[in-house]
Amino acid sequence: MTGKISLLSGRKVLVDGERTNLPFTGDGESYYIYNAGRYTVLKTEFGLEIRWNGHFNWFVHIPGSYHNQICGLCGKWDGDKSNDFTLRDKSTTKFANKFGNNWVASGYGCSGEKPPDEAGPDDPCGRAKFKAEAAKQCNILKNKNGPLKSCFGVMDDEVYLKTCQEDVCLAKEGGASKDEISSIRCTSVSSFVDECLDAGVGIAKWRSNKLCPMKCGKHARYNLRMSSCQETCTGKPKKCKEQKIEGCECEKGYVLSGDDCVDEKQCGCTDESDGKYYKARRNI
Repeated sequence: MTGKISLLSGRKVLVDGERTNLPFTGDGESYYIYNAGRYTVLKTEFGLEIRWNGHFNWFVHIPGSYHNQICGLCGKWDGDKSNDFTLRDKSTTKFANKFGNNWVASGYGCSGEKPPDEAGPDDPCGRAKFKAEAAKQCNILKNKNGPLKSCFGVMDDEVYLKTCQEDVCLAKEGGASKDEISSIRCTSVSSFVDECLDAGVGIAKWRSNKLCPMKCGKHARYNLRMSSCQETCTGKPKKCKEQKIEGCECEKGYVLSGDDCVDEKQCGCTDESDGKYYKARRNI
């Protein structure tokens, strides 16, 4: 596998610096990139799989042959959780910010100042007013009679609940707006739902007009259990694993052209020399 692949904000994909429509098969079928519901998926011939929702969530799956042979933001994967925050110089830290800052790749990073290396208060929900708001926002992750009840006991729901509440408290402390806090809450809940569906657990409809509504584009509709391998203008993505996921699926009679749902007659074309798909009416 050669070349440079960039998975950017908004689910934009660059291959060797050029914006690329999906699905795409690269470097003699050594890797595959395609859209699956809310995620962009990158799979390689050696078993690496990365899923990215374009905003906050990454899922990285590494084959067992790499056990005890990795380092970086995914930890050491050696069965010892105590050394997961290992820095480039092989020392360890207990501070998540310091760990994250240490592994920022050269030439990358967010605009503005980095967060401080040292952690803030041990309990970001220490203030009563923040704690109450966090409990309210994240209630769906502890409601044993709610739409996600089938996930409890299968998933580590306590970790997701704690993360959701801490994120809400930190956002409140930072002066986030009501909409921003709602978005943060929905990110935590959506991650929980994704993991639950990955585990093969069936869940009830949990989104509504008031709770984390999912907006879909033209000729697309929301589906809690859609196919991960949608039809595209070039057929179903190669090496796509068929499973049920949450996302926006194209309406009947429409297929994916990049990230848009179009009538099959409005599909573009594929350059046979490099395998790249181009949308209709685009100048090459």
